[in-house]
Amino acid sequence: VLTHRMSAKTQEIEGELSELHKKHRIIENDRKAYSEESQAVLRKQRATIDKLKSDNHQLKEELSLERRHAKLYDSVSAQSQIAKLQDAGDMYTRKIEIEKRRIEELDKQMDIMNKKIWEQRQKMGGINASRENNQAIAKQIQVLENRLDKALKKY
Repeated sequence: VLTHRMSAKTQEIEGELSELHKKHRIIENDRKAYSEESQAVLRKQRATIDKLKSDNHQLKEELSLERRHAKLYDSVSAQSQIAKLQDAGDMYTRKIEIEKRRIEELDKQMDIMNKKIWEQRQKMGGINASRENNQAIAKQIQVLENRLDKALKKY
C-alpha cells in the first residue's frame, strides 16, 4: 500500500514536472523571439547613429578645412562660404539631435508595443488559442448540421 502511494505520488510529481518543462519551453521560445526582434531593431538604430556620427565627423573636417582656408584667403567670399558651412554644420548637428530623440521615442514605443503583444498573447491563452477556438466552432457546426439532417429525415 505504501509503495502504491509512493508510486502514485511519483507519477503526480512527474506529471507536474512535465507540465513545468512544457511551460518553460514556451516561455523560452517567446523570450528568444523577443530577443531576436529587439536585436534587429538595435542593429538598425546603431547603424543610423553610426551614419550620423560619420556625417557629423565629415562636416567637422570640412569646417576645419574651410577655417584653414579662411586664414589664407581673407576675403568676403571666403567668409561667406565659411558662414554657409558653419550653418550647414549647425543644421546637421540639430538633425543628429533630432534623430537621437526620435530613436529614443521609437525605443519607448517599441517597448510599449512588445508589452502589448505579450499581454495580448496572455489574454488569448497562448499561441494556438485562436486555431483551437475555430476548430471547436467548426465541430459544433458539424454536430448541429448532423442534428438538422436527422430531424429533416424524420419528416
